[in-house]
Amino acid sequence: MKINVPLLLSCASFVTASLFPAAGLSTAAAKEKPVIYSIVHGTLSDPFWAVYRKGLQDAASAYGVELRALGTEVHSVQGEVDLFNSALAAKPAGIITTIPDAAAFQEPLERAKTAGIPVIAINVTDTRPKAERDPYLFYIGGDEYLGGQEAAQKVLSVKKPAEAACWIHEPGHTGLEARAKGWTDEMHKAGIKSDTLTFRANNPTEAAAALKGFLTSHPNVDALFAVGPPPASVALEVLNELGKSEKVTLISFDLTQEQVDAIQNGSLLGTIEQQQYLQGYLGIEFMKLYLDHGFIPGGSVLTGPNLVDKANVATVKAQVEAGFR
Repeated sequence: MKINVPLLLSCASFVTASLFPAAGLSTAAAKEKPVIYSIVHGTLSDPFWAVYRKGLQDAASAYGVELRALGTEVHSVQGEVDLFNSALAAKPAGIITTIPDAAAFQEPLERAKTAGIPVIAINVTDTRPKAERDPYLFYIGGDEYLGGQEAAQKVLSVKKPAEAACWIHEPGHTGLEARAKGWTDEMHKAGIKSDTLTFRANNPTEAAAALKGFLTSHPNVDALFAVGPPPASVALEVLNELGKSEKVTLISFDLTQEQVDAIQNGSLLGTIEQQQYLQGYLGIEFMKLYLDHGFIPGGSVLTGPNLVDKANVATVKAQVEAGFR
């Protein structure tokens, strides 16, 4: 099943791109199927990236694009930079990429600009002011800081925690750090102390042991923000095992079937969705518009944050099962 995602032209003002020359405007180039690379900082078999990839594939089919989707086996900035460099060497029509570390991507993106290969950032980006940031066209994705704020606000709408905590499961990931900062800043405004945990969740047994140790040594923590599905999954198990599912209010980020089920059974207050299908679909769509016509939105195209809780989880569940969320 394919869905026709709106172009969003009514939501953003468009100007002619200035960072890169618009490729594909000639009649000769228009006859060829443009090759567009997508490069992300995670494995494409991960449920999150599988939904993103569906968006890519649906748009590539709709717009006549040759798609080459690449991802790392585990979160690795250097691994993703290596993939980006390989894509540059292939001289594609354009590249869609995540930027989890702006400093690491500075030099490769400069080379892309010099080569005239347009780049769209998706999912996580360089958050510095435009004049200082890495050279790419624009960003499609959620606002990570606002997502963290919304998570905190949701918890504060139902209780005032004695103490709070936030768990970053990919240390050094600037997007996850922004989520944590939004949460922490909002908790501090409410006069609540919040600790930030930074241990990986790729080994669930080790992660569970670390979380148990933290919760045991911090008995007053009664609100926890898991900034992605892997820590949310571990946290659900640990809180249940420790008999703290009712005491510790858990909220998370992103969306899986497990999180949908947990929201419905009350063990998860809610989750902040960034609608990654749109990041893939709109990445291809906007790149094709740029290649064909030189169009570029006047700013970032935000696909989140979007809160999923008991009020709307039934509607969202059907979309999760269909592979769109």
